Amino acid sequence: YLLDSWSLVVILLSAFVIGWAAETAQTFIPKALALSILAWLQTLPEFAVEATIAWNQQRDLMIANLTGSLRLLVGLGWPMIFFVHFFFVGFKKGKWIRRIDLEEHDSWSVLFLFLSILYFIVILLKGSLSCWDSLVLTAIYVAYLVLIARLPVESHEGEEDLPWIGQQIVKLSPVPKVSAVVFLFVAGGVALYFSAHPFVETLQKWSLGLGISTFVFVQWVAPFLSEFPEKVSAFNWARQTGKAPMAVMNMVRSEEHTSELQSPMFIS
Repeated sequence: YLLDSWSLVVILLSAFVIGWAAETAQTFIPKALALSILAWLQTLPEFAVEATIAWNQQRDLMIANLTGSLRLLVGLGWPMIFFVHFFFVGFKKGKWIRRIDLEEHDSWSVLFLFLSILYFIVILLKGSLSCWDSLVLTAIYVAYLVLIARLPVESHEGEEDLPWIGQQIVKLSPVPKVSAVVFLFVAGGVALYFSAHPFVETLQKWSLGLGISTFVFVQWVAPFLSEFPEKVSAFNWARQTGKAPMAVMNMVRSEEHTSELQSPMFIS
């Protein structure tokens, strides 16, 4: 089992590399769009796993990975953000935190997430997912991207909040800086491409060896590992004063990408 675990390590490392590149790229583009791109890039490992499962036509595992991803993001991600913020910003500083107030433009992200969830009710009622359903979900996502791209430009993410490697990259001159970010994207993407298929096979071997249903194992373990980097980013923001809304919206945008872009993979 230890020899088979290399793909899990590579998946995690590639996810972190992509996350570092995405967070560093936030210094070049507006905040609202940057956070959406960050969430999209952070879910690439999850997309890779889902695409591998879809390519192999393992429909039960597709459902397991998708539902497990959404369950962890909503059931674990949102509560943990609040409690991390409550402890580090509230409890340690003697404040009573009752809620996390989002910024005004964040209402669009919540609205479009709500629209995609409403459409999932339609899919549930008719008991099937077709190409037309995929087009509708993709259209919702494209409309969302067009809208947030037109939002006013805001302040960029502070350099002090970047990971160490990002802080070093932003000190470079423009051309080396962009080249370094592109290199991180390419390196993480290549590693992700070659490790996604072995990763799924490893999960199946582990589930059989432990005597656990493959459906249950993929539903909980695969999303937890592939979503780990985005949770690290969100919890890091949650423990900082004034950054909790960013943490919540990182999760919201991850859920939008998961529900609106992963679902069409079922049609493969």
